[in-house]
Amino acid sequence: MSTNAKSMLIWGILYLLMLLTLITPLSLITIHLMMIPLVLLFVLLDLKRFILLYAGIIAILILVLGGGGFILAFTSMFFLIPSVAMGIQYRKGDTSSLAVTTGIITLIIVMLLLLLLSSALGANITDSFTELLKADPNFMTMINSFVQSEDQIDSFIEMLMSMIPLMIIMIAAYYTMITHWLGRKLLSRLWKPVPKLKPMKEWMLPRSMVWYYLIVLVLDMFLVFNTGSVVSVIVLNSLPLLTYAFALQAVGFLFFFIDIKGWNRALPIVALILLLFIPSLLAWIGVIDVAFALRKWVKEKVN
Repeated sequence: MSTNAKSMLIWGILYLLMLLTLITPLSLITIHLMMIPLVLLFVLLDLKRFILLYAGIIAILILVLGGGGFILAFTSMFFLIPSVAMGIQYRKGDTSSLAVTTGIITLIIVMLLLLLLSSALGANITDSFTELLKADPNFMTMINSFVQSEDQIDSFIEMLMSMIPLMIIMIAAYYTMITHWLGRKLLSRLWKPVPKLKPMKEWMLPRSMVWYYLIVLVLDMFLVFNTGSVVSVIVLNSLPLLTYAFALQAVGFLFFFIDIKGWNRALPIVALILLLFIPSLLAWIGVIDVAFALRKWVKEKVN
């Protein structure tokens, strides 16, 4: 057996073990890394060998665990599609940004299809989610600290349900970025160099997004929404998404600023930490950067 074949067999066994950990407390760690072995195996193997190896892993799961193996196999297939989509981009030699974008979009589509399939099979996602939250003592303790009546609790949960699109986007972005960050390093060692994403100092949102952000802010401040209405769902999901996008834009500007000044990187790193707590404040720096070409002005002043 060649060294490359042995390496791929090892990764296949590792992926099998990762799937098995999903029924153990180790799932708290491994669930975040499920796409990485699939991306590696798809890129490093030809299609026939990849299918054979993957089918073998699924067969072992089902033989060993029976019904539980089917559940793990279904979980694996959830991650398989976006992993293959990213792997195709890496194999074609496309840019990392295209691979990441493809992964995010594919994962969003998979999650939406799962929601549609669940609905078609008669599952009531809203009722199941509501029952799950109400059965969680930690959640109920938290929510009872600022709402009292049953009607207020139901309204709050309904608002959370309206934010499912945002949750889907955030989950897709999280998994794809983790997969690219680690997968790129491994592929660069086992296959060939995979380029990094553009450094944050070069990130720039389209200027049109400033208008979207301002419109959503105005709607959020001055309009009274009915929970579940189309406009309220749009605002609930787009406002935090745009706020974090412009907050990241602000961090990118700070990386640009300290780079052009030759300063220590402590400032943008602190900003990344603050992004978790005060994204709205940072977002306005990002808005100014995009709307008024702040980087161009800084560069002219420095030069």
